[in-house]
Amino acid sequence: MYGNWLRCTAIFGCCFAAAAHADVILLNSGQNGDAQADQSAATLADPKLSQDVLQRAREALGRGDLENCRKLLRESVQENADTADPEILLASLLFDAGQTGPAMQVLNAFAMTPEAAFEAHFAFAKLAAGQGRWFDAWAHAQASQRAERPARWSEDFERQSGHALDKLTASIALARGDFSDAIARYEQLASELADDADVQSGLGLAYFRDNQLKQATTCFQRAAELQPGGPPYELQLANLFAGAGQHDQAESWYQQAVRSSDDEQMPPCRLAYANWLINRNQPEAAIKLLNAVEFPEAQQMEKMVGLGLAARMSGDFSTAEAIFSKLHQQTPGNPLMSNQLALVLIESEDEGKRARAMQIAKSNVQRAQNPTTIGTYGWIQYRLGEPEQAEQTLQRLMQAQVDRDTVYFMAQVKRALGKVQEADRLQNFVLNAAGPFYYDRTPESANP
Repeated sequence: MYGNWLRCTAIFGCCFAAAAHADVILLNSGQNGDAQADQSAATLADPKLSQDVLQRAREALGRGDLENCRKLLRESVQENADTADPEILLASLLFDAGQTGPAMQVLNAFAMTPEAAFEAHFAFAKLAAGQGRWFDAWAHAQASQRAERPARWSEDFERQSGHALDKLTASIALARGDFSDAIARYEQLASELADDADVQSGLGLAYFRDNQLKQATTCFQRAAELQPGGPPYELQLANLFAGAGQHDQAESWYQQAVRSSDDEQMPPCRLAYANWLINRNQPEAAIKLLNAVEFPEAQQMEKMVGLGLAARMSGDFSTAEAIFSKLHQQTPGNPLMSNQLALVLIESEDEGKRARAMQIAKSNVQRAQNPTTIGTYGWIQYRLGEPEQAEQTLQRLMQAQVDRDTVYFMAQVKRALGKVQEADRLQNFVLNAAGPFYYDRTPESANP
């Protein structure tokens, strides 16, 4: 899912990747049951657990003192039984520190102990869900549902933990495509947790996936009411329709979101709508939308990225160069910004700027080899009159999932080398594919 928007930044939330992180296993009744949560172990830890203890445990872990870390967690849990088992907490901290292997060893060992079934299966369900392994997630969630709760917990904490598991189970059912089961589970949760915005959002999403738009809209409205200051419900519906490829509905809801947004909601609504317009190859409309109002300082960079992309897509390379040069100076270590700058500089007639484009592209490839950096490097090789080297570079991406621009790069290189049939095949793909496209669609364009 590497679209052109990723060539600069993921600011508009176009792509999310789940990772084995503390948030996917730490048992905490105070969090949503959402497998897509993105928080640190400190935030996820039960608030009754001392933050001082957590910090000291992290420091011990940082020194490689696993046993002292474990001792600190055990002592804290002895003082407050209403929290996760110390082994779950330890595994979470290990995941948070990037020590996946040791974390899994701790979890597997814990799963073999008496009375560990509920917490262990819950932990493995969260971990599997965070990695998109929905069959495993479902199996562990069901096993956790059947298991006895730890005897040390109070009734209140047991009930909260049960709700957390119910949320997770409902979200897994939704991810597996069992919409009727997901709806039933979320409806049951809604009857017990009437003021829980996450439950309303989950139920709304389940209704949406089941093509019950009226019910979905009602749930999203209710969720928005429960979260004052958050994005308007119209934006959530717009994003869902956009993801489903229902473009007329998406645009209608984006427009409603922009009209209904207050000053605080305005930036995310306009940024999301602009992102959608760029992905639909409507750069002029995106520019007009972003320039229509003043953005707060906190969203200025996101606005400028959108304007830079739209300028480049519309062929205004001087504006795009000015924007991405400034952004590159502000975030010199950001390869996505520098990659975008390289793609603009290679369009210049100034040989010095073209040479700098190559320097940037080569540096990006050395730092991180992925379809985006490799594709840009191959394109710049071609634009500098090195089609043979460009073919070798781009050949590395033939088995990768790439965007329309990268396929276009391949087509131009093949045509320059006289491989017309291959070039035509690739060009036809570009012409018929969906998604953002930053280059003229005619085969003769973009010669070196």
